[in-house]
Amino acid sequence: MATRKAAVKVIALDDVKVGDTLNVEAIVTNTGSNELKGGKATSEKVTFSEGTGYTQSGKSATIESIPAGESVTLKGTYETVDGDKTDGVVLTVKFQCGSIDIEGSTEKITVSEAV
Repeated sequence: MATRKAAVKVIALDDVKVGDTLNVEAIVTNTGSNELKGGKATSEKVTFSEGTGYTQSGKSATIESIPAGESVTLKGTYETVDGDKTDGVVLTVKFQCGSIDIEGSTEKITVSEAV
């Protein structure tokens, strides 16, 4: 039986100060045995930038297709703000494609005062 599965992993950096722009990668992997078509990734905080295998518009990206066993790496940015100092920040990317509805997040990123 063919399966439709995917996984999302979000990568960001440490040693972050207020006002830093974080370069973020969200890797969407098709872990199933069928091609995924027409998937959409969204984020409340990450602004996606242009890349290979997807089109972007602000905080969303559309992936035309991901063959079984393959991945698409979405690239984006997030600029830290003063409010991130209090609780840190977690960057999350959600991916939806048909019945698939998953998300991946960074660990909490500690943000310190800009020097």
